[in-house]
Order: sequence, then C-alpha cells, then structure tokens
Amino acid sequence: MAGPESFYLNRTLIYLAAAASAEFIADVPLSPFEGIKVRTQTIPGFPARLRDAVPTIWNSEGMGGMFKTLVPLWGRQIPYTV
Repeated sequence: MAGPESFYLNRTLIYLAAAASAEFIADVPLSPFEGIKVRTQTIPGFPARLRDAVPTIWNSEGMGGMFKTLVPLWGRQIPYTV
C-alpha cells in the first residue's frame, strides 16, 4: 500500500495535501497580524503600531478577536497555495 510505486502514482494528491496542510498550519500564527493589518487599513483612528493594536483588540474582543480572520484567511490562502 505504501512504497515508491504508490507514491509515484499518487504524487499529485500527496503534493496537494502537503501544500494545504502547510498553509493550514502557517496561517495560525499569521492570523493575528493579518487582523491587525486589516483593522489598521479600514478603521480610522485604529492604532498603527503592533504594541498599541494588540492590547486594543485584546481588551475589546478577547483572544477570539485575535483569530477572527483565521477562517477567511484559510479560505483565501489554502486554495491559492494548492
């Protein structure tokens, strides 16, 4: 079931799964930074510096606010990466 021949026959699926899983994992630490970037660009008066923006989000929305952009980020990045 596993071996060089099986890998060769299924290499496209293996590459696609590897790319999708790598992007899935990489987007978790990226999500808070992406959320800060989007808020800085779209909300007038939102703190532009990271050290000011993190407490603002944390105090108003909690930890969930830091990862609010995770699912949309997956929806954009995983298909692009694959």
